[in-house]
Amino acid sequence: MGKSTFLIINCRNTFFFKINRKNIIYCEADSKRTIIYTITNNRIIIPCLLKRIEEQLTGDNFYRISRKHIINLYNCTQIIRKPIPKVILIDEIQLQIPRRNVKYLLNKLGLLTIHSDM
Repeated sequence: MGKSTFLIINCRNTFFFKINRKNIIYCEADSKRTIIYTITNNRIIIPCLLKRIEEQLTGDNFYRISRKHIINLYNCTQIIRKPIPKVILIDEIQLQIPRRNVKYLLNKLGLLTIHSDM
């Protein structure tokens, strides 16, 4: 059976969220909450840790670029390496990425070459 089209989150048996995975641009840790940003310009605040969301978003199209962010790789439009590494997502959203993770992100996207200057 294939992976569900929806991210279904049950938080503390009091909140229930159902979000289409394709609509997620990125997720951001905010203390003990997670904010999910969607292509419909919604911000969904969920009362659970980013790690819990990460466990449900494992797969080819999501990648944790830092302690604070998980991105949907389908919405990645550009990677800037210097002077400060960052990933550019749709709608010109810019997120900083630790220098040590740039190589892993390029590899995940299939863009890493032997001649990389990293």
